[in-house]
Amino acid sequence: MLGQLPNRAAWVASTARSRFVVHIDPRSGTATNILGAVPLIPGDGVGNDVTPDSLGAALRREVTAVDQGVVAVAARAHVVAYSSLLGIDVSQLGEARATAVNPELWQVSIPQVVKGVPVRYVAWRSPSATATWWPWARRPGATSRSTPSRT
Repeated sequence: MLGQLPNRAAWVASTARSRFVVHIDPRSGTATNILGAVPLIPGDGVGNDVTPDSLGAALRREVTAVDQGVVAVAARAHVVAYSSLLGIDVSQLGEARATAVNPELWQVSIPQVVKGVPVRYVAWRSPSATATWWPWARRPGATSRSTPSRT
């Protein structure tokens, strides 16, 4: 399957640096689920060495506390950084919203609109300040790189 993906080089480069479990829809080539540890905000998650100072430098702003705004900006920056891997057209993305489910779990929502139609069921959850679950459930045609499925 990997050899057939249009963004094969991005997948090879990314998976060589990190340990991910990736599920690809064989009809569209779209990642439907990605599991892996990617520290985004300060915390005690797997391999997390992020500090308020390093996060602030990455976001180009001062970070004195991790709040909804900081988490939302960090999550959106992460999605933008991996947009070629995920096949996401960032021009389709709206403003990220973050909600603290509890002190160690954040839920982030980034709305996506394609040709005026909202895309549903895209979520990201972060236990222990580490991105670990990305269930991408986009409709065919949700990005410029998706291929409509045949039913």
